[in-house]
Amino acid sequence: SAAAAVVGGVLYVAGGVTSAKLQAWDGASWTVLRDLPEPRNGAAAAELDGALLVMGGRTRGTRAAWSSTLRYDPRTDAWAAAPPLPRAGPRGAGGPPRPGGRAVPVGGLCHPSCSVAALIVGGWGIHPGR
Repeated sequence: SAAAAVVGGVLYVAGGVTSAKLQAWDGASWTVLRDLPEPRNGAAAAELDGALLVMGGRTRGTRAAWSSTLRYDPRTDAWAAAPPLPRAGPRGAGGPPRPGGRAVPVGGLCHPSCSVAALIVGGWGIHPGR
Protein backbone atom coordinates (compact mmCIF):
# COMPACT_ATOMS: atom_id res chain seq x y z
CA SER A 1 0.00 0.00 0.00
CA ALA A 2 1.12 3.55 -0.73
CA ALA A 3 1.76 6.29 1.82
CA ALA A 4 0.05 9.67 1.40
CA ALA A 5 0.19 13.11 3.01
CA VAL A 6 -0.66 16.71 2.15
CA VAL A 7 2.21 19.22 1.95
CA GLY A 8 1.46 22.81 1.05
CA GLY A 9 -2.03 21.99 -0.17
CA VAL A 10 -0.76 19.26 -2.53
CA LEU A 11 -1.47 15.55 -1.97
CA TYR A 12 1.64 13.38 -2.31
CA VAL A 13 1.37 9.60 -2.81
CA ALA A 14 4.59 7.61 -2.35
CA GLY A 15 5.47 3.98 -2.97
CA GLY A 16 3.22 0.97 -2.93
CA VAL A 17 3.56 -2.82 -3.06
CA THR A 18 6.26 -2.80 -5.75
CA SER A 19 6.53 0.91 -6.46
CA ALA A 20 9.08 3.62 -5.78
CA LYS A 21 6.92 6.22 -7.54
CA LEU A 22 6.09 9.62 -6.08
CA GLN A 23 3.09 11.44 -7.52
CA ALA A 24 1.42 14.71 -6.59
CA TRP A 25 -2.23 15.80 -6.97
CA ASP A 26 -2.74 19.58 -6.97
CA GLY A 27 -6.53 19.39 -7.23
CA ALA A 28 -6.52 19.51 -11.02
CA SER A 29 -3.96 16.98 -12.26
CA TRP A 30 -1.36 14.39 -11.26
CA THR A 31 2.37 15.03 -11.64
CA VAL A 32 5.03 12.31 -11.56
CA LEU A 33 7.99 13.39 -9.43
CA ARG A 34 11.38 11.93 -8.49
CA ASP A 35 11.12 8.27 -7.41
CA LEU A 36 11.85 7.20 -3.86
CA PRO A 37 15.38 5.78 -3.50
CA GLU A 38 13.81 2.29 -3.15
CA PRO A 39 10.29 0.79 -3.30
CA ARG A 40 8.35 0.99 -0.03
CA ASN A 41 5.19 -0.84 0.90
CA GLY A 42 3.16 0.09 3.97
CA ALA A 43 5.17 3.17 4.93
CA ALA A 44 3.67 6.09 6.86
CA ALA A 45 3.81 9.63 5.47
CA ALA A 46 3.46 13.05 7.09
CA GLU A 47 4.27 16.71 6.46
CA LEU A 48 6.90 18.37 8.63
CA ASP A 49 8.23 21.88 8.00
CA GLY A 50 7.16 21.94 4.35
CA ALA A 51 8.68 18.55 3.53
CA LEU A 52 7.19 15.09 3.02
CA LEU A 53 8.43 12.40 5.41
CA VAL A 54 8.14 8.74 4.44
CA MET A 55 8.74 6.62 7.54
CA GLY A 56 9.33 2.90 7.84
CA GLY A 57 7.63 0.50 5.48
CA ARG A 58 8.78 -2.82 4.14
CA THR A 59 9.81 -4.57 0.96
CA ARG A 60 7.34 -6.71 -1.00
CA GLY A 61 7.46 -10.37 -0.10
CA THR A 62 8.80 -9.85 3.41
CA ARG A 63 7.28 -8.83 6.70
CA ALA A 64 10.58 -7.33 7.82
CA ALA A 65 9.99 -3.63 8.47
CA TRP A 66 12.46 -0.78 8.01
CA SER A 67 13.50 1.86 10.48
CA SER A 68 14.69 4.34 7.84
CA THR A 69 12.99 7.68 7.20
CA LEU A 70 13.17 9.65 3.95
CA ARG A 71 12.58 13.39 3.53
CA TYR A 72 11.31 14.79 0.22
CA ASP A 73 11.69 18.52 -0.47
CA PRO A 74 9.01 19.65 -2.95
CA ARG A 75 10.96 22.84 -3.72
CA THR A 76 13.97 20.92 -5.07
CA ASP A 77 12.31 17.60 -6.08
CA ALA A 78 14.98 15.79 -4.06
CA TRP A 79 15.06 12.99 -1.47
CA ALA A 80 17.41 12.88 1.53
CA ALA A 81 17.84 10.59 4.50
CA ALA A 82 16.19 11.80 7.70
CA PRO A 83 16.90 10.45 11.19
CA PRO A 84 15.90 6.76 11.27
CA LEU A 85 13.21 5.53 13.63
CA PRO A 86 14.96 5.03 16.96
CA ARG A 87 14.52 2.17 19.39
CA ALA A 88 10.82 2.33 18.61
CA GLY A 89 12.14 0.06 15.91
CA PRO A 90 11.40 -0.70 12.31
CA ARG A 91 7.73 -0.57 11.41
CA GLY A 92 5.47 -0.99 8.45
CA ALA A 93 1.79 -0.26 7.82
CA GLY A 94 1.56 2.35 10.58
CA GLY A 95 -0.35 5.60 10.67
CA PRO A 96 1.24 9.04 11.16
CA PRO A 97 -0.79 11.38 13.38
CA ARG A 98 0.84 14.81 13.52
CA PRO A 99 0.00 16.50 16.82
CA GLY A 100 1.82 19.66 17.84
CA GLY A 101 4.07 19.95 14.78
CA ARG A 102 5.54 16.49 15.14
CA ALA A 103 5.49 13.46 12.85
CA VAL A 104 4.44 10.50 15.00
CA PRO A 105 4.37 7.05 13.37
CA VAL A 106 1.95 4.94 15.42
CA GLY A 107 1.26 1.22 15.31
CA GLY A 108 1.93 -0.97 12.33
CA LEU A 109 4.03 -4.10 12.15
CA CYS A 110 6.77 -3.74 14.75
CA HIS A 111 9.39 -6.20 15.85
CA PRO A 112 9.67 -7.10 18.65
CA SER A 113 7.27 -4.46 20.02
CA CYS A 114 5.94 -0.98 19.27
CA SER A 115 6.71 2.30 20.93
CA VAL A 116 5.63 5.74 19.83
CA ALA A 117 8.37 7.89 18.31
CA ALA A 118 8.01 11.59 17.58
CA LEU A 119 10.23 13.29 15.00
CA ILE A 120 10.70 16.88 16.01
CA VAL A 121 12.94 18.97 13.80
CA GLY A 122 16.44 17.63 14.30
CA GLY A 123 15.72 14.27 15.91
CA TRP A 124 13.41 11.66 17.39
CA GLY A 125 12.01 11.42 20.91
CA ILE A 126 10.69 8.14 22.36
CA HIS A 127 7.46 7.55 24.22
CA PRO A 128 6.93 3.99 25.57
CA GLY A 129 4.11 2.09 23.88
CA ARG A 130 1.90 -0.63 25.23
